[in-house]
Amino acid sequence: MQRNRFALLVAALAVTACARLAAQQQNWVTTWAASPSRYVSNAPTISVKALLSPPPEQTIRNIVHLSLGGDKVRIRFSNALSTEPLVVPNAYVALRTKDDAIDPATSRPLTFSGSRSITIPQGADALSDPVALHMPASSDLAVSLFTRGRTGTGTGTLHPLALQTSYAASGDQAASASLNAPEKILSWPFLSEVEVAAPENTSAVIAFGDSITDGALSKTDTNLRWPDDLFTRLTNAHLVIGIGNAGIAGNRLLHDGEGSLGPAFGPSALARFDRDVLALAGVRYMIVLLGINDIVQPGTTGVSADSAVSAAAIEGALRQLVERAHVHGIRAMGATLLPFANAKSPDYFSEEKEKKREAVNQWILSSGIFDAVADFDAATRDPQHPHQLQQEFNGGDSLHPSPSGLQAMADSIPLDFFRK
Repeated sequence: MQRNRFALLVAALAVTACARLAAQQQNWVTTWAASPSRYVSNAPTISVKALLSPPPEQTIRNIVHLSLGGDKVRIRFSNALSTEPLVVPNAYVALRTKDDAIDPATSRPLTFSGSRSITIPQGADALSDPVALHMPASSDLAVSLFTRGRTGTGTGTLHPLALQTSYAASGDQAASASLNAPEKILSWPFLSEVEVAAPENTSAVIAFGDSITDGALSKTDTNLRWPDDLFTRLTNAHLVIGIGNAGIAGNRLLHDGEGSLGPAFGPSALARFDRDVLALAGVRYMIVLLGINDIVQPGTTGVSADSAVSAAAIEGALRQLVERAHVHGIRAMGATLLPFANAKSPDYFSEEKEKKREAVNQWILSSGIFDAVADFDAATRDPQHPHQLQQEFNGGDSLHPSPSGLQAMADSIPLDFFRK
């Protein structure tokens, strides 16, 4: 009898241990991300009207397009760059059907350490508790948060260049199947990451960049940024890897945003790297496309000419990113800077700036600091006029690629990088 009881106890312990091991063999992986930036009350061209003078109570329904699917989800909200606390009495997640409408059968309330409400201090993020929800790969998710008490003065946190229509409406409508009198917004307020539970060896790649990575000049609601195109290639190659887009329009390596739109351009890449890359879930790879704004912006559009930096300084900043990534076991791919001759922004192009770009590109290709290189310059330049984009790849301002140019960039990325 005693032996039978002992055998039952051993069996029970074994079952418990197996269950714990199974739980440990799933890990959280980024399936969507957008880097926090700022909106300010005096920059309506970048900011969101619905958020500049928010009503005392407001629902924001962020719409995001996932990469990996899964059966369990966590949401990260960010108040990192705000000047006041963010009070969230209520938040929900659901699959989006069309426009602001959701599938009510998929709607799930979010909790934070077991509580339905949370106050996120200024400068902080908050990660929700896990929620069971079946999400197909490449599906659209609606993340709805009800906010209270925002004044609309000072600065707040959002991702300005969403290229995705989201919605804002008065009152608490976070749980509603569709919103009453919603206003369209073209940013992602207070939302910075969606994570899914995935098998142990699943990982994510983060695209760390500026407006070209952010998808500038690609069409809204089409998901045609080059990281989106890369996910399609990864899927077709049977590589199960999530994508997080950490691009911010106007972002620089070595300086915070300056000029009339400076707050929206975000903190420098070196300053935001820990939050926007290292803190994201399951990251094993990153692709860095940064440096062009360090070259073109100084002396233009309200940016001080004194902020100009040398090619060597840009190279040193890129080396810092790679070394910090390697400390955390993240493989780093460098990407060459695209040509920008004939850029329509005044004073962006000069022979001196072009020589700086060429020097940085040569270093990216030859330094050996990166684990791999994507030659975006070669993929997009005009063979007859190598200082400028091919005509079909020109998005219209001679600086940002067209959708076909973004696809050419994604096609030039060596997929063997992700097999190691």
